[in-house]
Amino acid sequence: MTKRGARSTNKSASAARRSSVVEIPGDLAAAIKRCWPRSVVEEFDTDESYFHEIRHQIERDLGGISGVLLVWQTEEAGGSGWDNEEGDEALPSYSEWQSYHVFFLSPQGEEFRFEDQTIGDDPEDGTQTRYAGEGRFGLALTISLATPFAAINVSTHSAFEDGTMACPDLTTSLFWDDETGEVISANEYHRNWLGPETFRKLEILRQEIVSILTSHRISVLDESVLDLPVKGLRADQEVFLEKPLRVRDAFFFRGV
Repeated sequence: MTKRGARSTNKSASAARRSSVVEIPGDLAAAIKRCWPRSVVEEFDTDESYFHEIRHQIERDLGGISGVLLVWQTEEAGGSGWDNEEGDEALPSYSEWQSYHVFFLSPQGEEFRFEDQTIGDDPEDGTQTRYAGEGRFGLALTISLATPFAAINVSTHSAFEDGTMACPDLTTSLFWDDETGEVISANEYHRNWLGPETFRKLEILRQEIVSILTSHRISVLDESVLDLPVKGLRADQEVFLEKPLRVRDAFFFRGV
């Protein structure tokens, strides 16, 4: 599968212009103000997050959804994923940090599987080599560690023969329509790809996930508000965000 047309929402000026005429709901604006009283999005101590007390309960509840696979989730805090030749943990050249935790869920069934491939270095001679892989369509549940808000978007996850993975990321939420060249949402893109009947199964799964999060007092942000610009909000220089900052940037971001 080649996901042509995927683009970062930070570079979609047209999406920002469409959103600029819509006001952010008052309760959401207040939550952003509580998180960032200086109007600066910056790194915070994720070890103190409310999420850690309920993480395993959420994982258990998600894993209990009938006919659904919990395919992948963000690594435990402190896991770098970097190893040296002796198998000991090695320090990476930089340390990337993120303000959210992701669960990726996929319904069982062949219609949610696809063949994929990636290009990587051959471990023997360093030449560029094509590696086969297997991917799944599903839902990425992204939970903010800063405040009890979450977002759910249709996405994919792939695992390749060289041991690498292509993991879902909320920061890529808009796609280009190959025929018209217009920007479309991830939902519309995947609805066109999967077809209405298969996509309906993802919508049902979304409802089940929302119900679970509600029981844990986590609110799911609607797709229609995620790209609304937040007036006056700016990012610390150590955070990977570009202007104009949107609602999604206030809760779901990375840094070093």
